[in-house]
Amino acid sequence: TVAELGVGGFLTASQVAERYGGAPTGGGDDGSGEPRTFGHVLVDEAQDLSPMQWRMIARRCPSGSMTLVGDFGQASRPGSASGWNEVLGLVPTHAGARNVVLSVNYRTPLEIMTVAARVLAAASPEIDPSESVRATGRSPEFVSVAPEDLIGEVAARARAAVATSGTKAIIAPPGLHADLVDALTDIGAAAGSAEAIDAPIAVLGPVEAKGLEFDDVIVVEPGALVAPDQRGLRLLYVTLTRATQRLAVVHAEALPDSLRPLDPGELDALEASSHPTQTALFSSH
Repeated sequence: TVAELGVGGFLTASQVAERYGGAPTGGGDDGSGEPRTFGHVLVDEAQDLSPMQWRMIARRCPSGSMTLVGDFGQASRPGSASGWNEVLGLVPTHAGARNVVLSVNYRTPLEIMTVAARVLAAASPEIDPSESVRATGRSPEFVSVAPEDLIGEVAARARAAVATSGTKAIIAPPGLHADLVDALTDIGAAAGSAEAIDAPIAVLGPVEAKGLEFDDVIVVEPGALVAPDQRGLRLLYVTLTRATQRLAVVHAEALPDSLRPLDPGELDALEASSHPTQTALFSSH
């Protein structure tokens, strides 16, 4: 236990290795050769698990009592399951399964979701976007610049954002991170570490941004940010939906076909429509 190791409530990787270096090497947690099982398992970010990982979870929960939460519109890891139907074939379902669709989006404003929904339609046409419950009155900004002006434009917008309250992030291709941090050292920009998310402005890649949210997000070069395939478009969808208040897209390269500024009347059309969800909660009992 932590108390036995004499540390103050946390363990380093080396301490764990030292503590368990002499543990039995059988297949079980207790040395019996059998894996430990659980009465109920809760899985978050279920969309990114591979079939092999699902089989591992199934061995740990032979009863099939599970709560699985995921959004296959955000699935981006190579080899992940294609959807809930595939997952059903990989886990025990002795008493059937119940699929609960979450249709309300509390995080992403309507104006941002309108843009992100186009990317979702290209990435996963079988998934409908959720319905945003709020609007901010601020549409996402799209700014086209010359290549030599890209870093300067992003830096200027980042400085303006930091002058306001709330959390801030720049989501950019990893190859631009060093230049962006150098240009924003004076306001405490950080990248490449877990501490970056607590910096005045975090510089992240799309994978690092998964599961996070910020009041202000500046997306840089979306065309170069992700690969032009379904997995890449899902990452772009994730990137666009990290913003809870304001979103700006700054680019020198051409925008992906699925990402463009709003046409007149599209926001009104979305407000008048009703949408099922991109995010699902799936229970297997």
